[in-house]
Amino acid sequence: MVDRDAAPYSWASRRGHPSTATHGACLVLSTFPEEVLQRVMQFLDGPTLRQVERVSRSWRHAASADFLWQQACEPWSWLVRSAPQDGTWRQVYDRLADANSGSFVLVGGAYHQKGRSFHLSSQEWRDVPATASERNSAALVRDRDGGLYVLGGRSDRALATVEHLPPAETRRDRRCERAWRPIAPLTTERCCLAAVQADDGRLVTSGGGESMYRHAKVYSDVECYDPRRPYLGWQPLPSLKTSRCAHSMALSLDSKIYTVGGYGGGLSYLDSIECLDLASPERGWYTVASLSYGHAGGVGCFGQDHCLYVVGGGDNGTSNTPTAIKWDPRSGKWTSLAPMAYPRHYFAGAFSPDGHLYVAGGFEWTGHLASAECYDPRADRWRRLPDFGAYMEFCAGTFIW
Repeated sequence: MVDRDAAPYSWASRRGHPSTATHGACLVLSTFPEEVLQRVMQFLDGPTLRQVERVSRSWRHAASADFLWQQACEPWSWLVRSAPQDGTWRQVYDRLADANSGSFVLVGGAYHQKGRSFHLSSQEWRDVPATASERNSAALVRDRDGGLYVLGGRSDRALATVEHLPPAETRRDRRCERAWRPIAPLTTERCCLAAVQADDGRLVTSGGGESMYRHAKVYSDVECYDPRRPYLGWQPLPSLKTSRCAHSMALSLDSKIYTVGGYGGGLSYLDSIECLDLASPERGWYTVASLSYGHAGGVGCFGQDHCLYVVGGGDNGTSNTPTAIKWDPRSGKWTSLAPMAYPRHYFAGAFSPDGHLYVAGGFEWTGHLASAECYDPRADRWRRLPDFGAYMEFCAGTFIW
């Protein structure tokens, strides 16, 4: 057994390499069976695993065990808890550990058919391939491989179509232009819906309405789609307690799905939050908390501290707010946060792997927005990002890496 607090080696040095004494100890240990080396490596973090790979061939081979890299990805368990279908946890770690490897993607704006993507490495916006069907008020989900799914939305009417954009580096036919491809449609045409990907890879979508306008019909349906078994199409899950559209969905660390606020039909703007435990879906949805105001057209997502962040939106269909708050499911307490620079309605938002919340687009009733902001939870401060050069209200967003 290895005692983490009394380990006989120290990997720290100014140059980031093992010390001479440590290097000698590693060479001795390299004569041990591979399972012993892997047992030692269970006490190392990701950067240290990268260092010990240089010691010897046996250390390098031992460090190739994927469970070690799954363990190294633990700091990002709030964001990703499964490896790509055809990939490894080492690949996941390499991407997540590179703070500049991600991109904030916007799709489905009312005034811009092509999507936009903000690249952290270059700090600039670039075009994303246009969806096959022009749409706004759709839901956007990143899959475990780094591809994208866009669901439903609206053009001249509500849509049931669903499209998939594979990640560029995994296209099967590299001669083909990267493009959105249709998959099985939803069972109901709907816009202003919400969606997440569950830990088991299924896409889960909820609610939505027949249009984005007040007094439209609003749905409580919840359904799921398994990309590994596409022949099954969309399968029903327990319906929401309250019909809602223009709401948010977020997945917690313990595999619970939360729906936040939304428009409930008529003059109803919802302040309730419902939860579905995917470990026991037969229990159905149940109410867990309430906002202090009706909240539609905003963003709700879980952050690095396992709290649910709720920003923007409005409570009557004709006004919106820059407000940002967070809710801790463990204590049930709400905390007020620094407000955004702009009030936003029907905009995109998502957390990056480094724990910052990015928001972009929407509108504030006095004009359409082409602006974007980034929130640092540790400093409780927003900073402006470069404008993305196109008005994109009723857009959806997510982070890919």
